[in-house]
Amino acid sequence: MFIGVCRLELVLSGNRSLKGKRRVSRSLGDRARLRFRLSVAEVEALESLQKLILGAAYVSNDPVHARQVLQRFVRWVESTALGELRASQIDVLRPGLSEAPLVREEGDCDGATESSSGQ
Repeated sequence: MFIGVCRLELVLSGNRSLKGKRRVSRSLGDRARLRFRLSVAEVEALESLQKLILGAAYVSNDPVHARQVLQRFVRWVESTALGELRASQIDVLRPGLSEAPLVREEGDCDGATESSSGQ
């Protein structure tokens, strides 16, 4: 079993209320659940009006598949234009064997991605 986890940092420039932020968070989460079968939650900066940090998880029997699903999710979030994607990080873990991720990818606001192997 492999678990892919993703952390996304978005900026909601025009947002002026927590209610508006929650609407964007809920919309992205609900659509991602249906489209990618991900578990999605707002995980940090809960009281910030313009900063939205989402965590997403995907379980698979194939680490490459888990990474690909999360990469598609990140590209999809960028394309929604609900907020500006500032950073993303994808880790693929194998529970019980080690605490280091098998694969880690980090992206920044210009869409560049870095990959490294944890082993």
